[in-house]
Amino acid sequence: MPRTILVTGVDKPLGGLLAAYVLATSQDSLLCQAAEAPDASVAWLEQRIRSNWAASTFGSGTLLPETFAPRLRLLEDSPRKNERIDEVWSLGPTQALTLAPRHEPQTGGLARLRSLFRGHQVGVVNHVSTAYVAGSRQGLIREEPFDEGYSVNTPGEAAERAAEWELVTCAQEADVPWRIFRPAMLLGVPLPLAPSSPGALQGFLAALLRFKELIDSKSPAYLEQHPLRLALTPGAGPNVIRVEQALEWMFQVARASTRETGYFHLVTPEPSSLEPLGQHLRGATGLTLKWVRARAEQNPIDTLLQARIAAFDCYLTQPRRFDSTRACLGAVAGGPSLPDWERPDGDPLLEAFHQQWLASRQEARHEVTRALESLVRRTLSADDGAPIEYQVAGSGPVLICINAMGQNLSVWSWFIAHFLKSHRVIYWSPRGTYGPPSHCPTVGAQSAELELILKQEDVQQCRIVAWCSGAKIGIELLNRRPIASAMVLVTGAYAPMKGLEHLETTFQRTLRQMCQLVNQRKEQAALVKTAMVSMVTRDPPTTSGSLQASPVDVLALPSRELRAAVAEPFAQVQSICNYSFQVVDYASHDVSPMLKGVTTPTLLLGGELDQVVSSEVSRVVSERFPAAHFAELRGATHYCLYENAELLIELVERFFESPRTFRPESPELSRVQSAACPPQG
Repeated sequence: MPRTILVTGVDKPLGGLLAAYVLATSQDSLLCQAAEAPDASVAWLEQRIRSNWAASTFGSGTLLPETFAPRLRLLEDSPRKNERIDEVWSLGPTQALTLAPRHEPQTGGLARLRSLFRGHQVGVVNHVSTAYVAGSRQGLIREEPFDEGYSVNTPGEAAERAAEWELVTCAQEADVPWRIFRPAMLLGVPLPLAPSSPGALQGFLAALLRFKELIDSKSPAYLEQHPLRLALTPGAGPNVIRVEQALEWMFQVARASTRETGYFHLVTPEPSSLEPLGQHLRGATGLTLKWVRARAEQNPIDTLLQARIAAFDCYLTQPRRFDSTRACLGAVAGGPSLPDWERPDGDPLLEAFHQQWLASRQEARHEVTRALESLVRRTLSADDGAPIEYQVAGSGPVLICINAMGQNLSVWSWFIAHFLKSHRVIYWSPRGTYGPPSHCPTVGAQSAELELILKQEDVQQCRIVAWCSGAKIGIELLNRRPIASAMVLVTGAYAPMKGLEHLETTFQRTLRQMCQLVNQRKEQAALVKTAMVSMVTRDPPTTSGSLQASPVDVLALPSRELRAAVAEPFAQVQSICNYSFQVVDYASHDVSPMLKGVTTPTLLLGGELDQVVSSEVSRVVSERFPAAHFAELRGATHYCLYENAELLIELVERFFESPRTFRPESPELSRVQSAACPPQG
C-alpha cells in the first residue's frame, strides 16, 4: 500500500536524491520541505530533483517517472490537517542545512520538528547524520550515542551532534520511533553550483582542484612535473561509500525494521585506501598526489596545500574503524564489502565531480561578471575641474574600496562581487595615471577627492578596504575624518617610515629609481617601459628551464590572468610619466605621524611571499595603530586580494562582524598579531 513520506532539504543535492529515490523505487506519495527555498514551487522542485538525479551516479542506471504529479507535493501547500506521514527523512547540517541552517539558532530545527509532530501523525523519523559525529575518538566506533568526552574536529561535526541530540529529544517527547543513519563520506553526490559549504569529501576534492587552479595560473607546467605531497598517518584514512549504496542501504534498513529505534553506521569494513584515489585523480584531473608520513618531506607548495585542506586533516591523521553490525543486519547484501574508489571504475566518479566543479567555477565567474556589471559609474568635479570617477552598487552598510593607483577592477573582482550581496559598495581608483599630466594629483589631494565622493554619496559611516598604495589614502582619510567603523589594509605600501628603511624591497627601490629617472627626463619613459613591465608581471621564462623553478618561486608569481592588468600603467609613454610622478610623490608622503590618531579598529594583511612590499612592514605598522591586528597569509603574494579571495573574504567578514573582539585565526595564516582594541565610547 502506498505510503506518505516527507523529505526535508529537497533543495539540497542529497535531499533531492532521497526524494528522487522514493519516486523511482516506489509508488509512495512524497511531501517535500525546502526550508531554505521558501518560494519554491512543485515545478521548481521537480526540475531541481531531476537535475540532481541526472548529475549523480544514479542518473545513467535508474529512470525517474515521466511525471511526478500528483505524488509530489509541498508540505506547506498540503490542505490536509493531521495528515498521517508514515516516514520523515531529515538531513543533518553537513548533508543539508535543515535542522540548524546558517544564521538560525539551533533551537529552530527543534521547533520545526515539534510543530510537525503536533500537526501530523508521524510513523517514524529517519535522520541522515555522519559517521564522523564521533569526533576525535579513535579505534573502533560502535553504533551508539556519540561520546561528548571526545572533542569534535570541525564545526560540521559539532553541528551534527547538535542535530542528532535535537532529533532524538524531539522524537522521544512525541513518542515517535527514530533512526539515526550515519553514512561514511559519500561519493557521487552532485556538487551544487557555486557551493558555499560542501561536505567533507566534496570540500577536500574541491580544495585540491582550487589549488590546482591556483598553481596552474602561476606556472602551468609545474604540476605536470611535480606531485603534491600530503601527510597521512598509517592506519588512517577516510571511510567512503557511493551515494547509491548509502541510499539503498538506508531504505533496506528502514523497510526491514519498521519501528526499530537506534543508530546505524553505513560504512565499509576498513578505511578507503588513498593510493587508488591518487591514481583516479590523476586520470580524471591530471593532479598527482603522493602520501608521506612526515611533513618534513613537504615543500612550500605542499605545506600551503596541507593548510588549505586543514578541515580534512583529521581524516588523514586519526586511525579509526566503524562497527556496522546493526546496519548490516538490516541490509539485503550485508553492506558494501569494498572501499569504493578501490573499484576499477573510480575514474568516472571523480571525472564527474571534476566536470561539476569546473561548471561551478564557470558559473561563479559568470556571477562575478554580472555583479561587476551592476556597478554604476558616477562622476563629480575636482577642484581643478577634472572629473573624479567612481562606481557604486548594492545596498546595506557602506563599504569603501580604495584601489592602488593605476589599477583597474581585476584584482578586486572576486572580493567586490561577494560584498555586493551584503553592502553598498563604493569602488574608487585614484585618478592621474591616465590622461594629461596636469590632472595628476598628489596623495593629499587624492584623500580630499575621496572626501568629496563621500559627501556626494551622503556617507555618514562606512567600512574601508584599501589595497597597496590605497592604504595611505585610507589612513589619511581617517586621520582627517574618523568616519569608518573598521578598516582593512591589504598588502599596504607605507614607505617612507623612519626606522623601516631596511625593510624596503628590491622592487620598491628599483621602481622608485626608474620613476625618478623618468621624472628627470621624460624621454626615458620609452626606454624603461620593458623593464617596468617585466618587473611587475615577473613573467617566467618559456623554456624548459622554467620547470626547474623552485616551489617558492612558483608561489611568488602573480597569476597569469592578472599580468596584463597590473602592467597597464606601463602600456603608454604618457601613463608611464604620470605613474612615475605618482610613485615619487607617494614615496615622499609620510603618514607615520597620523597612525596614532587612527582609532578605528584596523586589520593589516600581508602576503608571506609578497615581493612588492614587505609583509613585515605591515606587522610593524600594526603596532603603531592604537587598535590593530596583523595577519600574514601563507604562501600569498601582493595580489592575495584576488588569488586568496576566499580566505581574505572570510577574514574580512569576521572582522567587520566584531572588529573590537576579532582575532585572526586560520591554518592558512603563517603569522598573526593582535592588539587589544579599547572599548568604544
